[in-house]
Amino acid sequence: MLSAFPSYKEAAHFFRLSSLPQIEHKSEIDLKPGNLTVVRGTDVQIIISEPEPEVAHRIFYRQHDLWRENAMEDNKYIFKHIEKTTEYFVENDYTISDTFLLEVLELPAVKEISGIVKFPSYTRLPDQKVEGGNFEVLAGSKIELTIKANNPIQIANIVMNEEVQSMNRLGKSSFQFTLTPLESCNYYINLTDVLGNNSHPIQYEIKLNADKKPEIEIVKPLADTTLTQNMLLPILYLAADDFGLKEINFYFYKNSDEKSKLTLRKKLNKSLWKENYVWDLSNLSLFPGDVVSYFLEAIDNSSQKQNAKTSIYTARLPSIEEIYAEVAAEEDNRKQSLQESKKQVEGIQEELEEKRRELMKKDELDWKDKQDLQQLMKEEENLSNQVQQLAENYQQMVDKLEKNQVLSAETLEKMERISDLMKEISDEKLQEAMDKMQKSLENMDAEEVKAALEDMKFSLEEFNEKIERTLHMLEDIKKEQALQKASDIAEEMQKMQEELNKKTSDGSENNEQLAKKQKAIKKKSEALQKQMQEATDMMNDKKDADMKEQLEEMLKKMDDLKKDLAEASENLQQNDKQKAMQNQQN
Repeated sequence: MLSAFPSYKEAAHFFRLSSLPQIEHKSEIDLKPGNLTVVRGTDVQIIISEPEPEVAHRIFYRQHDLWRENAMEDNKYIFKHIEKTTEYFVENDYTISDTFLLEVLELPAVKEISGIVKFPSYTRLPDQKVEGGNFEVLAGSKIELTIKANNPIQIANIVMNEEVQSMNRLGKSSFQFTLTPLESCNYYINLTDVLGNNSHPIQYEIKLNADKKPEIEIVKPLADTTLTQNMLLPILYLAADDFGLKEINFYFYKNSDEKSKLTLRKKLNKSLWKENYVWDLSNLSLFPGDVVSYFLEAIDNSSQKQNAKTSIYTARLPSIEEIYAEVAAEEDNRKQSLQESKKQVEGIQEELEEKRRELMKKDELDWKDKQDLQQLMKEEENLSNQVQQLAENYQQMVDKLEKNQVLSAETLEKMERISDLMKEISDEKLQEAMDKMQKSLENMDAEEVKAALEDMKFSLEEFNEKIERTLHMLEDIKKEQALQKASDIAEEMQKMQEELNKKTSDGSENNEQLAKKQKAIKKKSEALQKQMQEATDMMNDKKDADMKEQLEEMLKKMDDLKKDLAEASENLQQNDKQKAMQNQQN
């Protein structure tokens, strides 16, 4: 029995030959998903592909410097709501995997946005950098918009007024786009990252400010004016624009004629412009009674060429008759005022004389005496002020006539003398006498008051005499003005006829216009005849005999002149220029 079993030595040899072979383990760990880019908050599952059975695996990961370790159940591990970029690897007792990266990205968003505003060239403004996506710009400006995203971006679009336009790539996360807004609007940037995620739309605003229109106004004259004989009209105007002016134009038209344009200034690189433009109307061939309308226009430098215009004003050329009628009316008013002043002076003289006689019988003044005299002084002071104002007004009229160049130098010189005499009416002597009277009344000294009354008596007599002399001079100068007026009407009529002859000859106006002007000349001749008759009536038969005779002879010739002018007007109306020109030459 025992021999059937192997020996001990045999058994040992058998067991040495029959030991189990060594197990070979996998040298690699295959992980999924490996490297991965995900959006923040995503769940990421790490799986071991074809894991070795009954081998425990551990996962190691870090989001900063510190590595952490977790066991893997069923060869899986889930990163819940991953927030940060994470490195990871897996190992077991036999091997270790490669290290992989879970790159965590946020949803694509604009991290930085800015723009360079390039204003229109006419503004001469430097480029302006604006941080942020909201812009307030002048119309016509360009915006060079630059953005930088938080993630690498696949596509970047700008959406404005529902229109989608692609932005130009500058880098992995940066883009640029140039826009010229035509109106105020909102826009947003639409970003698509490498994962196909889209950004949330954030609205930005572009506010477009229109270029302000230019402004222009006529500062002087502020109303319709009457032209003077020198035919010059000073016009003070003020123009303004925030970015300078391209042009300042002056428009004018006579009566109902077509407008004419004159460019006063070009390319003004100033925001404010003030100028005193002197308009010379002498070349417009104006007839008395013609009205010239005018206004100014300012155009700015913008591409729209915005403009502004002033109100329309008029300048009228008065006839000689109108000018002299105005002079006569003003002189009559002053003459009437002086006559009233003369009466008031005489009344004050009577009351002062009566008071003087009454005080001659007294040794002392009472309260009533003082009150009476103070009232008379007050009346005299008011009267003196009135006469002084009359003198100033008269001087203003003389200055105006001198500026208008209406009267002859000799007549103006005489009017200057009248003005000087009117200024002397209320002279220092009268004021001294009034001051002396006031002082004596304050002292209640009867003798001083009596002496002051004597001085006042002489001063008022002189005051009254000067008024009377002024009235005589005003009356005398009327004759000279009457002759001057007749001469000026004749000269004006001659200029009108010469201008009409020229227009009749060159055909620059139609017969209806010519007939109308010929009729105006005829009317002027009637005014001349009337004025000559008035001047003749003012002549003294003895003193002005020769002048009166010449005027009467001229009056006889006026009848023939009126007849020729009437025929010329009639021929023009009948389209017979040849006969009209013959009448005009007579």
